[in-house]
Amino acid sequence: MPGAQITLFPRRSFDFSNVIPGESVATQIIKAMDVSQYTEATLIVRVHSRTDIRDAAEFKVLLATTSPTPEDPTSDFIHPTPVAAATINSTTVIPSLVVEQLTPGFGAQLTVFVEATQDAAGAKPIEVELSAELVLKA
Repeated sequence: MPGAQITLFPRRSFDFSNVIPGESVATQIIKAMDVSQYTEATLIVRVHSRTDIRDAAEFKVLLATTSPTPEDPTSDFIHPTPVAAATINSTTVIPSLVVEQLTPGFGAQLTVFVEATQDAAGAKPIEVELSAELVLKA
């Protein structure tokens, strides 16, 4: 079976500047994406622009294994360890391409999050403009 290329989200702006110092905030972008036909995957994130992310502040695109069930549709069953994490921080150049291989055995369904961690020393701008896709191989 041939591979596939799936857009996770088109060029989009994210602003997490109001995150409390030293805290992280995650936003789910995709609840469950079927990848059961594939055994290999690569997360590709394009960094179109970013503010001057300083110190310990960072922004991540995370993929994690999930397993929703009709027996408990209101619960999110998500493995706590991401299978891929693309990190954008003060060293990320613009434009940039961040490529991460998914951990083998990533499961049948994936959830996609974006997460921002604010510097503990004080709130600083965390604004990024990204697009992301997943390249899958059988």
